[in-house]
Amino acid sequence: MIDYEKYVWHIKALGSLEEFKESIELWKELFPDFSDEEIVKILDDEQELKIGPAFWCRPWN
Repeated sequence: MIDYEKYVWHIKALGSLEEFKESIELWKELFPDFSDEEIVKILDDEQELKIGPAFWCRPWN
């Protein structure tokens, strides 16, 4: 399970907790092979390194 509130950097970048949750849910729909553990690993790496939003950049828009 993803602890959404842990990812303050992502929430700030997207503008709200709701937007962050929506982005992850849309990602899960498009890429169902990603487990929550894999998603958490990506989020942890991005938050630690403060790198570009590769995970939630909404490639479907």
